[in-house]
Amino acid sequence: MVKNLLLLLLSLAVTWVVLFADDEKNLGSPTGLEMVYVAPGSFIMGTNTGKPNERPAHRVTLTRGYYISKYEVTQDIYKKVMGVNPADHKGEGLPVEQVNFKDAAKFCNELSKREGRTPAYVILDRWFEWKGDAKADGYRLPTEAEWEYAARGGAKSRGFIYAGSNNAKEVAWFHSNSGGKTHRVGQKAPNELGLFDMSGNVYEWCYDFYNNYTAGPKVDPYGSVSRNGLLRGGHYKSYPADACGVTARVAQFQGIRNSSGGFRVVLPAAR
Repeated sequence: MVKNLLLLLLSLAVTWVVLFADDEKNLGSPTGLEMVYVAPGSFIMGTNTGKPNERPAHRVTLTRGYYISKYEVTQDIYKKVMGVNPADHKGEGLPVEQVNFKDAAKFCNELSKREGRTPAYVILDRWFEWKGDAKADGYRLPTEAEWEYAARGGAKSRGFIYAGSNNAKEVAWFHSNSGGKTHRVGQKAPNELGLFDMSGNVYEWCYDFYNNYTAGPKVDPYGSVSRNGLLRGGHYKSYPADACGVTARVAQFQGIRNSSGGFRVVLPAAR
């Protein structure tokens, strides 16, 4: 009787741990990076009413769950991994900036190696050349579809214009309230998944190259062919606020570094 009761309690405990892990996962790495689980699902990506490069709205299905960092990568975490802090706006808890696409990819690879994971990027000799595998088990940048799905709140989405609200000032640092500088991550309200600063503060690099949308449903889209990288989310100097919306997207040459460009990372969930 007692043995059966103990087995039942153990089973419930294990079930609780598994369920909790599906909501949020702290990787326990020396960097202190916190990751939030995003379940697979379908959503309408883009819009039919925004800027031309945000159209047309189209259905996207993501068949694999993933973890995405709760905050933009901060300067202290970047320095722990890479040994340097390139940011202009230096300070504790501030997002790292002055990083280009390859800087972000190198960070992902280094963090993957430290945790015994397969790096997602092969950085080639020429500075603008790289190869990636979005299905590798290491850290990488989010695909544009993964980024937008997470920014919208995933399966918990309430259809907000910005990541977590229809009022930009509640969730974003941008031209009207930033004072011309970046701010500590996590100071504004989170979105439906508990993710912070997906609107405003710093732009975030995505895995994909930039390309125009096409009509029709897509399944696990990534890796469009172009020399331009892709930035999402707006930044502390964005004007008007619409530039921080969940559908806003910007093409940027991969080699560009500036004080408004940062990133967050994703980690594919085990199948």
